[in-house]
Amino acid sequence: MYRIVAILFLGVMVMSCVKKDTVKDDGDTLLAEVGNRKLYFSEIANLMSKGNSPTDSMRVLNGIANSWITNQLMILEAERNMPKDLKLNELVDNYRSSLLLYNYENKLINEYLDTVVTDVQKQDYYAEHKDEFKLSEAIAKYMVAKIPTNSNSTEDFKRLWKSNDIIALDKFCNKQSNFFESNDTEWRTLAELLSILPDELFNSNNLDKKGDFHKSDKRFEYYVKIMDYAGKNQIPPFDYIDPKITKVLLNQRKEQLLKNKRQQIFDKEGRGNRVKHYVQ
Repeated sequence: MYRIVAILFLGVMVMSCVKKDTVKDDGDTLLAEVGNRKLYFSEIANLMSKGNSPTDSMRVLNGIANSWITNQLMILEAERNMPKDLKLNELVDNYRSSLLLYNYENKLINEYLDTVVTDVQKQDYYAEHKDEFKLSEAIAKYMVAKIPTNSNSTEDFKRLWKSNDIIALDKFCNKQSNFFESNDTEWRTLAELLSILPDELFNSNNLDKKGDFHKSDKRFEYYVKIMDYAGKNQIPPFDYIDPKITKVLLNQRKEQLLKNKRQQIFDKEGRGNRVKHYVQ
């Protein structure tokens, strides 16, 4: 309600700031003209903010009008420089047809696509097509920690590290201002792990398998535990490509749904009076 009142107030204010002959009988106000193109206040009223002061509102209004004028002048210039062989109407018709088709296909998908993908369906697809998903880079599930060399709490940390108590490790490291990160249930690329470790201590060759790894330099001790690992060019584990398989199966269903609809329409209408097929 406040917005409506504010817009009405602004409309009255606009009417008071423009030439009287630009106000239509219905109260709308002409803001600008370029050739035979016209911009009325009603067309841009929804762009006005209810929180602006009258001065700010007029400044915004003036900016909108100037922007509209510039666009219209650019369009006129484009029309003057349009290549003679440009089939504009054909381009517009093609775009309209593409837009109609796109929206209709989306409507069909939203109404009729079965989006339930079961674990059995995904597992079956994985068994048949897993070679198609070979890894382009190594992935791992891991924990990584960094503590100062010769820290007084090293032994406490080692005890927690061996216990695999992630919550306790995270709490301990936060309290001691040490670094700890756990990706024990989520696959990450090995490159992501290496990005937080010193290049001179760790690389893809010495972190290429499951296990515990411990290295140190003058400042810190680094602990890495790789719980699961899959190397480059290997077939990825199912849980890693599970979301990808879901997308693939849904995309296949979309294509089949649209293919069936096209065939259905052709079978029903393809031989009707509206269709003239001259290729035999």
